[in-house]
Amino acid sequence: MLNSRHNIIALTLPGYAWKWRIRHAGITFANHITRILNHLPIASDTQVKCISNFSSSSDTSSRRITEHTLSKQNLEHIGQGGHIFSTSMMNLADFRATAPALIAQRPMSQYFHENQFAYPLRSKHGGDVHFGISQIISAHTALQSTGHVIFNSTFNRDTLLNGFHSLNAKAGKLKHVDWDFMADHIQQHAMTIPPGINYQNIQKAIQPTPHSSNKNTIHLAWAGRWEHDKRPDLFFEAIKKLQHKNLPFKISVLGESFSQVPDCFQKAKTSFADNIVHWGYQPTAADYFHALSQADLFISTADHEFFGLAVAEAAAAGCGLLLPRALAYPEIWGAVEGKGVTFYDTPESLPHILQETSERFSSTSKESFITQSSAADFDWLNIAHRLDRCFEA
Repeated sequence: MLNSRHNIIALTLPGYAWKWRIRHAGITFANHITRILNHLPIASDTQVKCISNFSSSSDTSSRRITEHTLSKQNLEHIGQGGHIFSTSMMNLADFRATAPALIAQRPMSQYFHENQFAYPLRSKHGGDVHFGISQIISAHTALQSTGHVIFNSTFNRDTLLNGFHSLNAKAGKLKHVDWDFMADHIQQHAMTIPPGINYQNIQKAIQPTPHSSNKNTIHLAWAGRWEHDKRPDLFFEAIKKLQHKNLPFKISVLGESFSQVPDCFQKAKTSFADNIVHWGYQPTAADYFHALSQADLFISTADHEFFGLAVAEAAAAGCGLLLPRALAYPEIWGAVEGKGVTFYDTPESLPHILQETSERFSSTSKESFITQSSAADFDWLNIAHRLDRCFEA
């Protein structure tokens, strides 16, 4: 928002109960807008928050993010020439159908940072395919409104569309119902624009750090939500192999934990107590970026990843990368393979590749990696301008 040349009003909901949020977000936002336009009271405990980046100048450096109350004047201004932009966590069809005409008639675009067809399931049942169907209908709604559909990676786009095609192929007696036209429409018109990172802030936060106080001791970093789909167990199993071979290493295990934390974290904190440099959620973003900058190698063990912001931030902080040759990673980082980026082909191969990579890194200067300069492409200064151009076309 800070780097856009447009004034933006963002309506947000709390970051939990995601499936329920997907169900109700469109109608909740539409109802909130309706009540404001009709001068009806808003509940004091509403979970809808409004923030904006308003500036009276076209100079983006003067923008500030502020929280305020959404006004009827704001909505009337949007109704005259605004553009609705949502994430894939909201069904635009619900919103467009229930929002006041003033807003519903505006162009609508949607940014897909994930998709529900490719989301890993912890249980053995097939999951609720209706979430994926809703996302297809939502994207189709955006295109029907003369808006845009934008994905953070082609992997994300392809897994959404392939998942929908696969579902249609199993439709049995409903095969005569041609829903594939929606996927075809999305395939034809969708764009791919990566998300941005605060590259400049990362550079300010990191300080020149020696590669290691001991060149034979590699510092490994892992970061992500402390949940099963990030497969922290694979990381801990891999470094256990290093420990068994008496290979020296340090670790920083970063990221946010929630009410249910996989057991492997507490076990690892005990097993690798002498190897830990940083552990857990860092107090500030600057602390997090600085912790990354102290590491030599960032490792991803994610079961699913549609882009990988943590990986991009680690690269910007100067880390080499060890990534699965799967998901969105080859698309994003394949061009710099062998130049600070190493891929492993299977979870079983990770310990061996980690050992090889660790030995190679012990004699390699961080300055020789080009991952940091590659990550500069994801600077919000660049990404915001690309998004701005979409809405000006």
